[in-house]
Amino acid sequence: MHARPAAFCRTSAIGLALAAVLVGSSGWAEVFPPGRTELQRTVVTPYAFGGLIQGYGLGSLAEQYAHPTESTSLVWRGEPGQAVVDLRGLGTTVKDIAIHGKPSREAADGDRAGVGIAIRRLRGTRGVGNGKHTIGPVLITRCDAAVQVGDATGDRNCDESHFTTLHVHHCGVGVRLLNTMALGHTFDYVRAMGVEAIFEVRAGGNLLANRVAAMGPMTVLKIDAARRAVGSNNATYWLHHVKFDQKAGPRGMLVDMKTGAAAKVVSYGGHIAYDGYAATDARVAIMRSSGELTLRDWYNLQAGMLEWHAKRGKVCSFRVRDSRLACDPLELFAVGASTGTAFIEVTGCCDLSGRPLPDTKEELTGDGKRPRGDAAPGVGEAGGAGPARG
Repeated sequence: MHARPAAFCRTSAIGLALAAVLVGSSGWAEVFPPGRTELQRTVVTPYAFGGLIQGYGLGSLAEQYAHPTESTSLVWRGEPGQAVVDLRGLGTTVKDIAIHGKPSREAADGDRAGVGIAIRRLRGTRGVGNGKHTIGPVLITRCDAAVQVGDATGDRNCDESHFTTLHVHHCGVGVRLLNTMALGHTFDYVRAMGVEAIFEVRAGGNLLANRVAAMGPMTVLKIDAARRAVGSNNATYWLHHVKFDQKAGPRGMLVDMKTGAAAKVVSYGGHIAYDGYAATDARVAIMRSSGELTLRDWYNLQAGMLEWHAKRGKVCSFRVRDSRLACDPLELFAVGASTGTAFIEVTGCCDLSGRPLPDTKEELTGDGKRPRGDAAPGVGEAGGAGPARG
């Protein structure tokens, strides 16, 4: 085999043999043995194409969280705020491994790792891009962000990685996108619990997630981007087969646009288990500026779930199609809490008993007060939260 990542780790003889079978002589590999490997330094991959980081499985997810000892666990004991794994190359495979940002559930959150898996291209590197990794199955717990894509210091390429079976437990956010070239990433089965948001977009997009399970109160997609960080090259987000379980209560949100952007969000297939959104005046989506949301084949959409805030000269758009509603079509929209203009279209929908509902196409004007911190009508797009620290 060729060079291994520059990191503190231990690799068993069995693991070395397995790595040789998987990658042959064309790349590097790091196979972590069964059990618990404690890290004081980040696992940093070479700036090259290919490579493998592998363990021997995730074990019992419940037991992994309480006692990260079964199968393969990487446990962070280094400086707080650092990344556990830093993927700096192109086309790396990471699978069958659990990453824990602190050594136990009882350890202080201030001592935990900043990121479970970081995907970034460092300043000054040339030639090879970054991204196009294949990641999963993996479990990531107790980090500020389970996955962070991009670098706050610039817009170097970090695109088109594919995640399959990503479990995120008790992190601040699941996946954080940091720059405009953090785009084209795909996710097939994401299961999250104990997070504020599954996807947090500070820049970037063209994101596709299929089979998303929100196991508690959280936002699936939070767009909190600085001006021009979401634009024509990255402003689409597809979130399909989303399930909010009963534990999510009225705080399960599909999309929350914190700042104005011309973002297009499409969701085919969604299920809301909790029935009390209308009673608690809760939302499943808040759109801003010229944001557009399409919901198709959703179940149990309730009154007041959709809110918008469009500035002068902008129009938010909502399209609800082929879904089951627990209210009349126009009641979906929180007109009293919204501001500006929205074009709404509700077609092909039924009530929860299967009775067809009338199609509706209208232009609505919100009569609520402008949210705190929102710029006055006619002012340029909101500035957002600014770049994140890596």
